[in-house]
Amino acid sequence: MNLKKINITNLNMVKDHNISTTTVLIREYSVNNLKPKTDFKSGLSGEVLLAPQWVTGIIDSEGNFSVSIQETNNKPKVSLTLKVTQKEHSKGILLDLQNYFGCGNIYIDNKKENAYKFSVNKIDDILTKVIPHLDNYPLLTSKNLDYLDFKKVALLMKDKAHLKDVEVIQVIKKNMNSSRSFEERWSYLKSCEPIKLNNEWVQAFIDGEGRGGLGVHTSWRLAGIQYNIFIIKLMKG
Repeated sequence: MNLKKINITNLNMVKDHNISTTTVLIREYSVNNLKPKTDFKSGLSGEVLLAPQWVTGIIDSEGNFSVSIQETNNKPKVSLTLKVTQKEHSKGILLDLQNYFGCGNIYIDNKKENAYKFSVNKIDDILTKVIPHLDNYPLLTSKNLDYLDFKKVALLMKDKAHLKDVEVIQVIKKNMNSSRSFEERWSYLKSCEPIKLNNEWVQAFIDGEGRGGLGVHTSWRLAGIQYNIFIIKLMKG
């Protein structure tokens, strides 16, 4: 695949190059400070100690926060899910995440694509394990906007307010993930400058989004970075 190298400096350049709001293709860039580290993908020993920043990086890369609202017996049922997906050859990473959080389950996510997911949907686990982690080690991409909305709903559920504030939750849900505008994500990242990247976070983010040997090569091909042009610029150095 021949990917065009583009020096992104502003939002208009993104639009001028006809880059979709969900995908930016970068030919090649260097990560200068990465050194070979533990093979987080193996998951063979069962004793892998994941760095907290690495966990945040893989969620930034491959995680998804979702809110679901269903009507049951004329009452709304609100549920939350954090999921992280990986192909079968990287399934060990999901086992390591499950061990790290001490909760969640692993399921087949897409049988055709041979993909699996680590999923956390119990509200107690979200409140006591997922939220404390992401509050202490925040997401660095615009996915943090979806996390913050996810957290708002979780706190409403904690206080049982979701039973009467379902319309508020519906509004929150409608603005999350692919429904969130490119402009909002761009403005958010710009407001976060300067963004400081941790080596473990970078390694996990590339491991999820990129192509190449984990922790060995410092030159990577990357495709499919969603909305996070500021992060790409930082990683290019």
